[in-house]
Amino acid sequence: MIPALNEEASLSLVLGDLAALREPGAGGAAPAAPWLRRVVVADNGSTDGTARVAREGGAVVVAAPRPGYGSACLAGLGWLRANDPPNIVAFLDADYSDHPDELPRVVGPILDGEANLVIGSRVLGEREPGALLPQARAGNLVACWLIRLLYGHRYTDLGPFRAIAWPALERLGMADPDFGWTAEMQVKALRRGLRVAEVPVSYRKRVGVSKITGTVRGTVLAGWKILSTVLRHSRGARASSPDGGPDPGSASQERHGEEGRCVRLPPRDATPRARRIVAEERGGSARGLTRRRPNPTRTRKAGAVPWEGDSRTGPDPQALGARPAHRSGGESAPVAPGAEGNADD
Repeated sequence: MIPALNEEASLSLVLGDLAALREPGAGGAAPAAPWLRRVVVADNGSTDGTARVAREGGAVVVAAPRPGYGSACLAGLGWLRANDPPNIVAFLDADYSDHPDELPRVVGPILDGEANLVIGSRVLGEREPGALLPQARAGNLVACWLIRLLYGHRYTDLGPFRAIAWPALERLGMADPDFGWTAEMQVKALRRGLRVAEVPVSYRKRVGVSKITGTVRGTVLAGWKILSTVLRHSRGARASSPDGGPDPGSASQERHGEEGRCVRLPPRDATPRARRIVAEERGGSARGLTRRRPNPTRTRKAGAVPWEGDSRTGPDPQALGARPAHRSGGESAPVAPGAEGNADD
């Protein structure tokens, strides 16, 4: 799923990289993403040749005339819902700041049954100098800190490059029409008890000027909407979830959140910061960034329940209604379906 607004110059690059994932590798190697069936471009009222470039690149174009990033995503999801919904849907930007060739890394934890939602973290990955503007970094840091404070879960990024299992996405009831889309998805995932993972992704300077962080007005509006979204959905976050069960922010589900984070770090791609973050989470707190695990060797009060160590488990994927995903043959789980009759279907 690619929301797009006047991205004629960059969209062809994005679609070209995605098409390459479906081609056989060197020496007849299997394609990197044989499960990628279709690509949907949600055109958010472009006045340039974005729609034309999308069609020429083999994508399905869904008109999303109502302004807003979330509105474009909602329009695309509405089309998917009516046209053979996928097992998994992935989101990435049309400005070529994300690396489409890293899609298998983002989708991998879902295909492996390790997560329902995977966030591509630009903080954990490699960033081209100047790609993530200071205002974007500051806003991201504040939002992630607020989520940790209110929900008891540590995110490192609210980046747009992500993937989610379709049944889990339907449970979230996404509704935000603009800047709060990514934050809404991540906090609702915690409220619904989904297994959330973060993987490092690369980030480069976008083609053209950002419509959000590229202007003062866009930066202020986006920051306000993201923070208000986090606050709005936090009501009762540490008491009970909207589904009637314990919430990931409550004490009974606290360990679900830690286990669900499930950060995967390919050794050759892991940055020093990413390695330090994972080391902290496995070994205890550092500078107050992570929750310190109780020490089982310390004297406990009489009758106290022992620490359960690594016996933590996440929610049962079958309870989420997830369909099994396969990597091989025609049973591969699609990332984004398209219209019938598409030559790439």
